[in-house]
Amino acid sequence: MRLWNYELLPELPQQWLLGQHRECCALRGLGWGKKHKIVNYVFNNNYMTLYKYHFSVMRLLQNKYNSNINEKWFNAFYRGKKLRYSIILPNFNITTQENYLEHDNNYYIECCNILIEKFENKFNKTLNIKYLYLIENFLNLRDIKNNTIKKELCYITVNSVIRKLK
Repeated sequence: MRLWNYELLPELPQQWLLGQHRECCALRGLGWGKKHKIVNYVFNNNYMTLYKYHFSVMRLLQNKYNSNINEKWFNAFYRGKKLRYSIILPNFNITTQENYLEHDNNYYIECCNILIEKFENKFNKTLNIKYLYLIENFLNLRDIKNNTIKKELCYITVNSVIRKLK
């Protein structure tokens, strides 16, 4: 599992956001510090960065999908059923950056590529020509050198595909 780029969170379907919630719960609990090839960077950052990311996911689930989230997870000191509340948090600093530095434009584009690939693999037969064309155009964006333009085009493409599949 990966932690999707912050900016893509509002575009993710409910089931994927629930997956993000479960992943964050695991990372905040007994999973903290356990090596993982995709999310290992989380442990190089402050614990509060993970908490803030998780908080964003939970708020989005509540506000957008009316999901019922266990209120205990909104407490930064809660670490799951086995660890319960911990006064001493790992790698803790209350003044931390809001987002993961790893969640930059390149990571955004990487996440877009993965999202499009997932949709293409899962819904290939249901996508009409217009959306296959959008995906094809996006895949050609790798030639564009300006990451800001690439990121904006990526957003438009992913957003269009997600809307079509909802």
